[in-house]
Amino acid sequence: MQIYTVDASYLDEKDAFDANEVVENWGPSSNVFLKRSAAKAQVGFQGSLTIADFAEWVAEHVLSLPSHTGAALDLAMVSGPSGIQVQFSVVDRVPDIDSPIEADNPGFLEYALKWFAARRPTIRVYVTEGLFWVERLK
Repeated sequence: MQIYTVDASYLDEKDAFDANEVVENWGPSSNVFLKRSAAKAQVGFQGSLTIADFAEWVAEHVLSLPSHTGAALDLAMVSGPSGIQVQFSVVDRVPDIDSPIEADNPGFLEYALKWFAARRPTIRVYVTEGLFWVERLK
């Protein structure tokens, strides 16, 4: 079992729980291009999307994975002309992943990414069925 050092500092903000909704699992995207891209993404895949589009891409990617499989993505968030861009790379697929107790639900992903973009813009995020968690890259 892998041990993760989870950074959920974004939950310490006063508005964290007011600004988000609890959802049971990742919601599918209505964007066919994001669906296709996410479903075909293998380890090594790289892209750059706005936070909102990235959240949809991640949802589709997780929904396309085999059951009990997670993915690790390295993210670098930078300000761009259309807002914060998430530059990402799929760095691992983790079969039989055990999520840590600090893992969060998908309804917090966009909030967490905005928080990290302002404070620690380079992170690793793990995603799996109904959960995500963040580790800071060294």
